[in-house]
Amino acid sequence: MNKIHGRVLALILLTIVFCATCQGKSDAFFMEDYSGIYTYGDFTYRIHADQTIEIYSYRGNAKRVRVPSEINGMPVCYIGDPGFEGRKNTKYIELPDGLKKIDGGAFYNCTALKEISIPDTVTEIGACAFSNCRSLTKVKLPQNLTIIDAAVFSGCKKLKEIQIPKTVKIIEAQAFAGTGLIKVTIPENVTNIERQEFAYNPKQKKITIKIKKIKYFGYRVFLTGSKSKVVIDVPDKCIKKYKRMLIKKSSFEGKMKIK
Repeated sequence: MNKIHGRVLALILLTIVFCATCQGKSDAFFMEDYSGIYTYGDFTYRIHADQTIEIYSYRGNAKRVRVPSEINGMPVCYIGDPGFEGRKNTKYIELPDGLKKIDGGAFYNCTALKEISIPDTVTEIGACAFSNCRSLTKVKLPQNLTIIDAAVFSGCKKLKEIQIPKTVKIIEAQAFAGTGLIKVTIPENVTNIERQEFAYNPKQKKITIKIKKIKYFGYRVFLTGSKSKVVIDVPDKCIKKYKRMLIKKSSFEGKMKIK
């Protein structure tokens, strides 16, 4: 009987130690995941090691939002994830000069967003940053952007026009898929066009490609689904090359005219 009691006592002590250990790990994880997040009005933010600010999230419901250029004397340089994700009331957002990066998904599913100003200081916009912003009609891309990441504007059904900066070299997959784009120009410095980049844009009427030397051309880039004829304007000396690519990659369905 004493042996049994001893074993039970040992088991109880082991359980207490185990629970205390798990509790300690849980607390440590919680602190690691959430420590260093501060509040400034409707914003939460982090302070990076170089004393720059990352807007971690926006928790307000204002129709117009102006992101501050600095907080407590430190410059705001990043819009993080989740950022403004899922805000249903915000229609207009002004981002500050000096901003460097917009994380992927930062404005995902902001279904009321109509217009946003992105300063030229931004050099990186992450994947799906503005995906499913169904009301977005106006956006100006920064002039120092080199990569347009995957699905950045996918599902922006009211986005009828956009100017791709001459600095852009790579446009990732589905970057402008499912939009309301009517005309678009791909500048000559672009070297990579990935799959389904401008796919499922039923209002597309004209695509101007200024690229003379292209490294990669993906599958079904211009799968528009448009019932009307779409004009694809390419450099004079590249017509045959683009015709071969469009046919080989099954990049277009519907009526098209390459000139």
